[in-house]
Amino acid sequence: DVTSVTRPASPAAGVDAYDLFDVTLAYKFSDKILARGGVNNALDEEPPIVGGTIGQTQPGTYDILGRYFYLGLQLGF
Repeated sequence: DVTSVTRPASPAAGVDAYDLFDVTLAYKFSDKILARGGVNNALDEEPPIVGGTIGQTQPGTYDILGRYFYLGLQLGF
């Protein structure tokens, strides 16, 4: 919890280490065609509980979406 950093005497408990793993791949077929894709939060880690209340976290700091995939294609003309 940020208050444990900004106010060391705060009664709010901090959180444990939180690691996410993302995978990104790209393949260039030619000078004009590039495909890319990946997965964010590959292990589908749940965000840590902040402030000791189940279901409460800081969505601006921690990933609340879970695992998600993306795919893109870039074409040059």
